[in-house]
Amino acid sequence: MKRRTNLFYTDGRPDSKFLTFSNYTEALTGHFLSTHTKLYPSRFLCCYIDDIDENKPSIIEHLITYYESKLAFLRDHFDGQSRSKASDVLIPLNYLLDCISDTVSGFEVRAINEITEQDYNGTYTDTICIVNLDSIVSTELGYNGNDKPTDTTEDDASYIEYNGDGTTLYGWTEQELSNTEWAGLETEFDYTNSGKPMYSTSYSNFVTVTDNSAVKDELVFNCIIPLFDLVDTNYVTNNISLTELSKDSGELPATGVINVPYGIWFGNDIVLKRDKVSRFAPTWSLSIASQFKPFPYSKQMPSEARNSEITNSFATFAQVLSQIAALSNKVDTLSSQLMDVNTRIDNITAQTSSQTVLDNVQKTLMSNFKDLKENNQKQLDEFRTILDTLRWNLDTTTIN
Repeated sequence: MKRRTNLFYTDGRPDSKFLTFSNYTEALTGHFLSTHTKLYPSRFLCCYIDDIDENKPSIIEHLITYYESKLAFLRDHFDGQSRSKASDVLIPLNYLLDCISDTVSGFEVRAINEITEQDYNGTYTDTICIVNLDSIVSTELGYNGNDKPTDTTEDDASYIEYNGDGTTLYGWTEQELSNTEWAGLETEFDYTNSGKPMYSTSYSNFVTVTDNSAVKDELVFNCIIPLFDLVDTNYVTNNISLTELSKDSGELPATGVINVPYGIWFGNDIVLKRDKVSRFAPTWSLSIASQFKPFPYSKQMPSEARNSEITNSFATFAQVLSQIAALSNKVDTLSSQLMDVNTRIDNITAQTSSQTVLDNVQKTLMSNFKDLKENNQKQLDEFRTILDTLRWNLDTTTIN
């Protein structure tokens, strides 16, 4: 079966903040299908990317056209030789570092720490990356000086020639990607000087553990790369043991089953700084909540989180967050209804107030009109009295 290049959204959708690599999806499938293969989220890298908002689209595009295409092709290539060949030869972590370093100039790997995992019923999983200045181990990006393939290295076993059509992404056809945001993307290669497309299984960049105590006082990062390990639990065939993160200086071990990139998280600049007086430092965490569905398109909602008889149903953030989302929607509905009721009350109050004002104005006008009428009547009576007096005086004068 021919693999396809793993695709990521590039147009700024909400789910483009965390990208899940094909490393994890393939390993997760093996984890559930293989009796003796277990997947363990192990560590995470704290990285820094200059101008991350500006560089993020180009990084995502390069991850599609180079990193994911390369892994899909090489896995198909080695699967034809041996089922375990790809795991023995490929080094996904270092290929990822090469990919990002080739895309942006300001890329640093500043610290590493252990992952805390919570799992419920084999379905819900929380991968929690806690950045604590008291427990992190400082790191930096190393470079071994390996060059891109040239014509003189074409016979080297570490360079695999690509014979497919590079005008489209590996495993996809032009028709399938037409009218999508991935239309026009072409596969990128490790070209020779003569332009022959090849993929190299070697690497140039790696993570090295350092003894930089300054990281313990201040750490600035905006990118998290969680890692996982694949372990054979069969004591007869297992040759890999789980070990704690070593603080000894040196290159971080990375293979096809150890320290494999789960995905990558992009964020804003996060600054953790230790207080000089108290020596306390803030802690930051990232929780990656996931749910494994054997039938991902099923419309039936799981009932575990609503079953009061299961006391540990809320062991993971994934379940809790799903209920919080439902509660939030209900609160939004009630809030909308409350606003509607308040609007109606305001309208009634306004109408009542207007009627009260009209009543008061009417009473005032009637009172003023009554006073004016009485005053006019009084003045009219006085005028009549004066007029009668003048008329009497006039009559008296005439008689005399």
